[in-house]
Amino acid sequence: AQSGADHINAHRTFAVALGPWVRSGVLDTQHLSQVDLLRTIEAVAGIPPMSQWDANAHVLGGIWRATPDAAPAPVLPMQTAMLRNPGHCAADSPFRHWPVDPVPGADHIAWNALPPARSYTPTALLKISGPEQLRQEWLASKGPVAYAALLRRLNTMAAKQQRPLDSLIAGDGGD
Repeated sequence: AQSGADHINAHRTFAVALGPWVRSGVLDTQHLSQVDLLRTIEAVAGIPPMSQWDANAHVLGGIWRATPDAAPAPVLPMQTAMLRNPGHCAADSPFRHWPVDPVPGADHIAWNALPPARSYTPTALLKISGPEQLRQEWLASKGPVAYAALLRRLNTMAAKQQRPLDSLIAGDGGD
């Protein structure tokens, strides 16, 4: 994946496993990499490893049943009102109002006509370095004041550990 473990900033996330072969109520908190999850999917599907990386990866264990449980899963009603957390997309955002343009290239022209402050998109993060990705994500989600505070903290940590700041951001060794 473009933003995955083969890049500087491998994002942390959680995985949910569902199905008749998965034990109910199990919370497995072991650290798994993106490649470990890929290897687990390959193992479940009976697919051989596609590379040396997944051939050497761990298969998720401890959540599987010896026999499948075909009983229907209980469905819980939603506990949060749909309008409680509607998101932060502005009403005048181009994503809400622009239809798909059938003219090739028209979307590119319209997108480039936007002021730079309005042209941020998560897909813009896919082809940039880890430190620049960190900068864009923090500025877009938390703002410039929070980003400046983060940089002060990271610079302090880098100085204490006698490491380059980019090494700290990339997670290359150290604590």
